[in-house]
Amino acid sequence: MKIHWFFKVLLSLGSLFALWFIFYFGLPVVLPEQHLKDQEVYGIILSNQIWEGDIKITGDISSPTNSRITVLPGTNIKVATKDDKSNFDFNPWHLKSGVNTGEEARGIRTGEPFWDSGEKIQIDLNNLLIQGSFYKPVIFTSDSENPGPFDFNMIRIRKGAINQAVFSNYRRFEIGPDVFISDSIFRNSAECSLCIYYGKPKIISSIFENSLRQSIFIDRASPKISNNLFQNYIGEGIKLDARRLSTAMITNNNFEMGQTVIDITSGGQLGEILIARNIFGGSSKIQIACDTKVRIRDNIILGQVGFSNGCSGGFIFGPNYWSTTDIAAIMREKVVNKYNSYKIDVSNVLVMPPKEAGRK
Repeated sequence: MKIHWFFKVLLSLGSLFALWFIFYFGLPVVLPEQHLKDQEVYGIILSNQIWEGDIKITGDISSPTNSRITVLPGTNIKVATKDDKSNFDFNPWHLKSGVNTGEEARGIRTGEPFWDSGEKIQIDLNNLLIQGSFYKPVIFTSDSENPGPFDFNMIRIRKGAINQAVFSNYRRFEIGPDVFISDSIFRNSAECSLCIYYGKPKIISSIFENSLRQSIFIDRASPKISNNLFQNYIGEGIKLDARRLSTAMITNNNFEMGQTVIDITSGGQLGEILIARNIFGGSSKIQIACDTKVRIRDNIILGQVGFSNGCSGGFIFGPNYWSTTDIAAIMREKVVNKYNSYKIDVSNVLVMPPKEAGRK
């Protein structure tokens, strides 16, 4: 009996899916777990691993299976700044070396170094579990004697949990939807200390210091960002491109910065973004796309709030503490970038700072 071509295609696709499923989920179960202590690491990781002691990453790492990397307390991970032993990124643009002396292109600003992926390392892990402690944090940095924010290209994790870790001296750190980060420090990054493109990861009780661009960059994702300290004196705090999808929750954070602390660049989303119970320092600025759906309430706002142009309608603030109850003064000194077709209402003013605002 002849089999119709359609069913032949279905059978082939089913076989390929079965092979992928066995490879992705089966290999980490079948292969023995590896315990690495004071070792060099690079290349493809297929099995579960435990890292301990001094780990030196000397080349790109790729994890194409459902493998898990568990990092024990006190582990010191250093990434080589050159001589990538296992480059997996052959994008011609990423292979470019030197410094961009022209106009900004493909995310590389004027004066910034290119990715130079033949030399610089990137780390792509499926599941990362960092188990640091207060007295024994996990250190994840470069091996440079003169460290900088472009020392290695990228860390990417799709799922996992990070507790009591210190990350520094990298271009960007991309996290997936099933990532939980707590009590960690992110410093001296180039593009974004954390980049979030989808899902609802959680970033709790952490500290962000000195990123050249943003401490956290959000594109369509809906993370929960709570109880963190932002001390980025170079770049922005949080930049959010909602693209009609984001319903991020930004609550109970302290923004001790002198520039843009939150920048919502687009709106029109179906749900609402929540900015609540935060403390914004006196030199800070919140910039909001005029068509975004956002609730701003129960914050201590000592800086300014501005809106993009091009919309009609208006915006109503929830109850916030502005350091004054004079509505005219708030509209004159605190709310900037005003225009006639967009009405702003700040009449719901708190007389006293809300006790629940800020980090706990």
